[in-house]
Amino acid sequence: VWISVWARRAGARLELVSANDHEHVTMAHFADRAIDIQGSALALDDLADALRVVGYRVYWQVPGHYFHLHAEIP
Repeated sequence: VWISVWARRAGARLELVSANDHEHVTMAHFADRAIDIQGSALALDDLADALRVVGYRVYWQVPGHYFHLHAEIP
């Protein structure tokens, strides 16, 4: 929920593209601890920083994560 508030305040358009969709192979998705988000690169850069500050493990601009941001609770 706070990501929606953050996006609205930042004027960013984000789209949740995956949570526990039963297709991902990572345990974090299956355990309801991970989400994937798409949006503009600038918005995702800022969101990645905000998520890291509050303790999420973030994969963004690394192999396999150039077109979406993956965030998970460690």
